[in-house]
Order: sequence, then structure tokens, then C-alpha cells
Amino acid sequence: KHKKDGLVVLAIATDGPETAANIASVVRRRRLSVTVAHDGSGTVIAALNPRAANPYTLFLDRQGRVAYRHEGYSPGDERKYEATITALLAER
Repeated sequence: KHKKDGLVVLAIATDGPETAANIASVVRRRRLSVTVAHDGSGTVIAALNPRAANPYTLFLDRQGRVAYRHEGYSPGDERKYEATITALLAER
């Protein structure tokens, strides 16, 4: 929806070596249109999400600074995400 405006979505998979090979097939099967990175060691996730919340959503601004973070999921969170995305994309 916002790709043309510069939005980039990155999912980070934390699968261990026994399931890492399945990541690409899951992306294809679910027709995900996001980039999926593999953090098998957990180093990146530990730095970004030290409390190990799942799911964990992190929005960065155009300068790469954390603008919003959210732990867990509740119905209606999409409205918060959309408002955050709109505000971040408005920044130039």
C-alpha cells in the first residue's frame, strides 16, 4: 500500500538451523511481499527486542531511528500502525 511512498517492511525470522531452509517456502506459500531476513543466531533480535516479546513491531524513521515499538498484538493495532506509517511517511 505504501511502497511507492518509500515504506520498507522487513520481517526477521529466528528459525534455528533445523527449520531455516523452510523460510523461503513459507514466504512463497503465504505470498508475502516483504523482505525476510534470517537471524539464526538471534543476535539482531536480542539487540532490537531484548524482552523477547512476540510478536514485536518496530518502526524506524527515515534516519533509521526508532520511532515506535509495540509488543504483542490486539485487534485494532492496525489503526495504530497505519497512523504511525502515515506520520513517518509525511516526514521529509
